[in-house]
Amino acid sequence: MGHSWHRCPMRPSSVEIAQVEQEFADQVLACVHLDDDWRQTVLKALANQGPRPNHSGDVKRIESALANLRKQHLWETIDDGTFKAGRVMRVDRPEKP
Repeated sequence: MGHSWHRCPMRPSSVEIAQVEQEFADQVLACVHLDDDWRQTVLKALANQGPRPNHSGDVKRIESALANLRKQHLWETIDDGTFKAGRVMRVDRPEKP
């Protein structure tokens, strides 16, 4: 014989959250066995979620700036010191001013 709504004397009722939490702790958490490093594993998984920033535009911009700097140095428009200083500045500061 299966369960039937019409024959069942139990009706849905409101239950306090404390009772639900206790029932969950007794029935579910009692069966769960976690490793010692479970917290680190969960935090690492959370850190790996979500959208990753797309830096392809910044990479292209920096590569283009370095290419222009190389051309200017090759054409002797700028000297060695300026070339080296500009190269360091471009690599260290990837964002637009």
